[in-house]
Formats: sequence, structure tokens, C-alpha cells
Amino acid sequence: MTLLRDEVDHLKLLRNALQQEAQTLLNQDAMQIEASVAQKSILLEQQSSLTRNREALVEHMTGENGLQALDALASSDSDNTLTTLVAELKTLTNECRTINQNNGKLILKRQRHAANALNILRQTDTGVAVYSDRGDTVESKSSRTLGKA
Repeated sequence: MTLLRDEVDHLKLLRNALQQEAQTLLNQDAMQIEASVAQKSILLEQQSSLTRNREALVEHMTGENGLQALDALASSDSDNTLTTLVAELKTLTNECRTINQNNGKLILKRQRHAANALNILRQTDTGVAVYSDRGDTVESKSSRTLGKA
């Protein structure tokens, strides 16, 4: 149970680090982003180790591995402490996964924005979307780009 408590506590640290990373991505401070990513990497490595240790213990105790084996072990707990920890573990894992995915989407959005800006400056923009008198989007190959203007 101590191993599971340690993993839950560590997931809370990871969730906080991911939330901090999200904030630094929004602030667009390169130094803070670098520090946040470094901290997240360390915490992810530690979390991975804790997860492997828990999985090995569950497999040793039940002969099986995975969340189903952990759920089966937790259901045999008479005072529901283990059941509560397993539920918290699952909730925190899902929260961390969601925050990390959202951070990834934000990074991708920023990369696309930067690439589009560079394309304009490099005069490699494939075309400019303009609207017709009907409100339809029409691709227009302009003869003058921002770099030529």
C-alpha cells in the first residue's frame, strides 16, 4: 500500500508540473518552457519507475498484471483504503494524460503559427485565402508576397 501511496503522491507532483508547463507555454517564455520540460521529464522518468515497481508487486501478489489485477486486489481490501487509492491513481493518471495531450496540442498550434509566419517571410506561402462576393473562400495566388512588398 505504501508503494501505491507513493505513486499517487508522485502523480500529484506530475500533474502540478504539467499544469505549470501549460502556463509557461501560454506565456511563451522560452527559458521557463525549457525548465518546465526538464522538470516534467525527470518526473515522468520517476513515475515510470514507480509504475513498473507497482506492476511487479501486483503481478507477484496476484500472478497477473495490469489494472484488472490491481482492481481485483483492491476489491479484497476490507477497509476500502486500497480501493480509494486505486481510484485516485486512475483519476490522476487520466488527468495527467489529458493535460499532457492539451499541452501537446498547444505546442503543435504554436509550431504551425511559427511555420506560417516563416512561410510568409520566406515568400513560400502557397496562397492567400480570400473571400468572394458570395462569402466563399477562394485561393488566390498573389503576385506580391509580404517579402516582396
